Amino acid sequence: MALTWVGDGATKTAACHEGMNFAAVQNLPVIFVIQDNQVALGTRIDQHGAGDLHDWPAMYGIEHWICDGNNVLDMFAATRIAAERCRAGQGPAVIVADTFRMGGHATHYERAARGTFAPELFAAWGRRDPIGLFEAYL
Repeated sequence: MALTWVGDGATKTAACHEGMNFAAVQNLPVIFVIQDNQVALGTRIDQHGAGDLHDWPAMYGIEHWICDGNNVLDMFAATRIAAERCRAGQGPAVIVADTFRMGGHATHYERAARGTFAPELFAAWGRRDPIGLFEAYL
């Protein structure tokens, strides 16, 4: 079984589509985690993609789950279900993790990343930090 992560921006590449299609056709035991962080480099998702990313895995007939990517327990549960499915020989699985990129892809990109969205959005997602949420749960 294999597990891989891809950001929402990378889902627009041929390699991503080819990999998902190949996994579906060959019924491979692979889990794709799509980090729907709402921005690809400096481009908001509404500018780099059409349609709803949540519906995307269905194009390939792949079972998928949509999760709160900032909730450790939600991600664990979805990953466990997907892994059991793969181990049972039921083919690939996709987990779409809804989250938010709080910074740039690199430190030199930080200022541009912060200018992409309103400060209020950063404040709201900052309160949803996965470590803080899990600490509160514990």
